[in-house]
Amino acid sequence: MGYLLTTIFTTLDLLTFTILSASFSELRWSRKRTLGIMMASLPIIVLSLDLIPGEAYRFVSIPIMFLIIVAVFRGPWYIHLLPVLLSYTLVGIIDTGVGYGVCALLGITFNEFIWKKMLYTIVSTSAKLIEVLLAYLFCKYWRRRKYAPIRASWLLLTVLFPAVSFVMLLIIYIGFQDRSDLSAGALIFTLVLAMANVAIIYLIHAWRSIPVRNSSFT
Repeated sequence: MGYLLTTIFTTLDLLTFTILSASFSELRWSRKRTLGIMMASLPIIVLSLDLIPGEAYRFVSIPIMFLIIVAVFRGPWYIHLLPVLLSYTLVGIIDTGVGYGVCALLGITFNEFIWKKMLYTIVSTSAKLIEVLLAYLFCKYWRRRKYAPIRASWLLLTVLFPAVSFVMLLIIYIGFQDRSDLSAGALIFTLVLAMANVAIIYLIHAWRSIPVRNSSFT
């Protein structure tokens, strides 16, 4: 059961990462070939993450996912930092928000929630599907608009907040698992962090639109 859940969750996470990255970059190869490469790499990812003890796998998964995205999408490596960090932030917000939201409703700790196998599986799988749906909607919206390419000069500024958000979400996810009285607080903080990241995405949207508008007058 453990390997099956890990495979399902990793597959859905990889799908979320791929869809969000497709908002900013083009695939190197056809969709069929890209899918084949990802499916071939999936068992390696699952086995690697499953061998890592505790929550450390969340840190190890960052470079693994990043390398996959760099491999299958065009462009220099640094332009993929933003979509990968946005993907981790999206996954972290939904996983943490939904998980602690259920804990707040039921009045249980996160660790107790994890041990309710059926409930945990249904809720976590639903959260992963929501992440894929949100990534798809974002990609559909973002690709309909023409933006200037990502500049290395302001890349650090745009990735800084999603990176900090991911670390904060990780601290909440790991640190509050034994405290049922903090579940509501964790949920509220996660929602605030989600709104802050939406604001950052809006600023990126406005910032990247400026050169395109200017170029229309020349």
